[in-house]
Amino acid sequence: MSQANKEFDPETSYLNERIRQAKLSFNLLVGATILSGIVGLIGAGLLMSKKLPDGIVTTSV
Repeated sequence: MSQANKEFDPETSYLNERIRQAKLSFNLLVGATILSGIVGLIGAGLLMSKKLPDGIVTTSV
């Protein structure tokens, strides 16, 4: 099978689409994990710096 025909092979295009979606899902997961870590560190920093009112500290515990 030539290279040009291989690109239009239904099985190959199906597998390429699955790989593309898996990469996108993985990148989204990594981004969400990093964002969650940043928010958690900022929250912990605010709690330890005592710049938050007592009510918020009580609620977060």
